[in-house]
Parts: sequence; C-alpha cells; structure tokens
Amino acid sequence: MRKGIRKRWLKIRIENGCYVDGVGSLGPKLLALGYKNYSGYLQSEHWKELRKRIFSERGSKCEVCNSEDSLNIHHRTYANFGNELESDLIITCGKCHKRIHSSERMGGKGGLEGALNRLKRRVAKKIKKQKKLILKHGIII
Repeated sequence: MRKGIRKRWLKIRIENGCYVDGVGSLGPKLLALGYKNYSGYLQSEHWKELRKRIFSERGSKCEVCNSEDSLNIHHRTYANFGNELESDLIITCGKCHKRIHSSERMGGKGGLEGALNRLKRRVAKKIKKQKKLILKHGIII
C-alpha cells in the first residue's frame, strides 16, 4: 500500500512536468521560469550572479555563526522566487543550513525565523562559554 502511494505521488509530479528536488510547491514557479527542477535553477546565470552579489556585499561568513566553511545561500522565503529580494536570502554554513532544514521539517516553533533565532542563541551561548574559559584559564580553543 505504501509503495503504491509513493509511485502515485511520483507519477503526479512527473505528469506535471516537474520534479522538484525536495522543494515543496515550487514546481509551477520553476516551470514558469523555464526550469525542470530546483537544481537547474541553482545552475542558472541569474542565481550565480545573485549568489555572487550576496557574498560580495555581505562577506563570506555564515550569518548565524560566522563560520567560513561550506557556505550556502538559503532562501528564507520562496515568495519572490526567481526575483528574490536580498532580504529573502541568508548566508549559512553547511552545519547551520542543515540545522535550519532539520528544524523546519520537525515543525519547530516559528518556522524558519524561529529556527534561525534558536540557532543564533545556541551559538551565542557557546561563544559566551568559550570566552569564560579563556578568561578563567587562559585557554584558547
């Protein structure tokens, strides 16, 4: 039974002419913009230019934890998809990006903004703890 439901869902998605790589209701928007899937959009010149501009204006650091490792541009909202405002996007490291999506999938309070705020508090708490250790013991982590 479960297998049949999955096949039917996949069939519907393919019949609509679009397979979206795990990105919910973007199918119609992607098609309207001329892309078969989200990956195709991320390879577009429009996205590459936008991504380059965001990094050059904001720097190459995660806007949640300031890490410089494995950076991504994350959509805060898909409301303006294809014509994104800079405020629709946030730079995240791979770790924070994964945590944001995990929190969204688990139905965390406040959606994306709630997930970002929880993550920022967690990072601030960790930094505060590290500063205390440095001041108390002269330990550099």
